[in-house]
Amino acid sequence: MIWDADRASWPPLSGLVRQITAADFSQGVLDALAEECKTRNITNITVRNLAWEDDWQAAGIERHDVVLASRSLVPDDLREAIVKIDATARKKVLIATIVDDGPFDRRVFKAVGRPLNAGPDYICKYNLLHQMGILANVNFITQDPRRFESVQDAFDSMSWMLHNPTDSERAALEKFLSLHLVKEGDFWATDYDLSPIWAVIWWDKTVR
Repeated sequence: MIWDADRASWPPLSGLVRQITAADFSQGVLDALAEECKTRNITNITVRNLAWEDDWQAAGIERHDVVLASRSLVPDDLREAIVKIDATARKKVLIATIVDDGPFDRRVFKAVGRPLNAGPDYICKYNLLHQMGILANVNFITQDPRRFESVQDAFDSMSWMLHNPTDSERAALEKFLSLHLVKEGDFWATDYDLSPIWAVIWWDKTVR
């Protein structure tokens, strides 16, 4: 997502800036965003169907005050993507990315017998930035422990990690949850800590 402080944005940014350009490779995601903007009467967001590998300059993407890549910086060529977002930003770049396994639960993958490759975490990106001469800052955000409204809600929430699980994987996940879900008041939770940590990496264009 890229936005310009002299124009506007989406919730909750739409009330803080004048313009946002929201880019994604998935047209379905962009359609959902456009529908949400229509519902909320938000008129300052421009959606663009673009991938990391596309030529942003040829697509007419202008420079913006701030460029934000939130949980999306997983291109084929990480260096090229960083060069692209750095060149697009006038003032600041922010990247939100995973720490360790991020939102993925390694216990679930082990239970269903599937290997987990969550991809490179924040330190790989930070080290690359250092190699590129970009002096970046890092903060960490720990999500609240996950809570589920029901056992089915827990199953549905964890199924997304497996992306179209097989029947045997679904059965293994049900067995796993029967062993590790506990009732906490009105909600359900795992009997182990499930609090994903995210890294927010940012740098000012004036600092090199």
